Amino acid sequence: RSKRRRSGGDDSTSGEDAKEPPMKRGRPRKKSERYKSRDLHSSHDPSRRKTVVGGYQYYPDLPAWPEINPRKVHRVVKLVLSKLRSLDTENCFENPVHEEYPDMAEEYLKRVSTPMSFSTIEQLQLPNYERVGELQEDLILTFRNCCIFNGEDSEFYRQAIKMWQSINDTFTEACRELQVHLPPRFAKT
Repeated sequence: RSKRRRSGGDDSTSGEDAKEPPMKRGRPRKKSERYKSRDLHSSHDPSRRKTVVGGYQYYPDLPAWPEINPRKVHRVVKLVLSKLRSLDTENCFENPVHEEYPDMAEEYLKRVSTPMSFSTIEQLQLPNYERVGELQEDLILTFRNCCIFNGEDSEFYRQAIKMWQSINDTFTEACRELQVHLPPRFAKT
C-alpha cells in the first residue's frame, strides 16, 4: 500500500492511475450491500440512485413501507393492487410483456432479468406475501423493468415513473380505508 500511495502521489499521470478506479468501484459495492436485504430481486437497488444510461435516468426514492398487522397484509395488498390497476388506464403493467408480446420476448428477457406485472403479483406472489414490503418491492420491480426496457424517452417510461411515485400514497390510502394503523410518517392527511 505504501508503494501505491507514493507512486500515485509522485506520478499521477502514469499508468498507476489505471489501478485506482477498482478501489473507487469498491465503495459503491459496499454501499449497495446495505440495500441488498431490501431488494430481493437484484444485488443492488437502482431505485435508490440515479444511473447513467444514455443520460441520467430518474428513479423515485421512496421510503420502505412500515410493517402492519400480519392478519391485514393480504387485504391491504389486494386493495393497493386494485387501486393501481385503476390508475393504469392503458393496462401497461397488467400482464407480463414477454407473454403479451411474444415477438419481443427474447429481447425483453435479455434486458429484464426478473419480469413482473400486476397479474404475476396477484397470481404468483400474493399468496406468499408475509409483509406488505414485499408488494412494494414487486411494484418497484414492475416499474423499473418498464423504465429499463423502454428508455427514458418513451411514454411508457413516463407512465412507469408516474405510477412508481404514486405507490406510497396508494398504500397510505388503502390502509386508511381498511383502518390499518400506520406510523405518523405514513399517516399524513
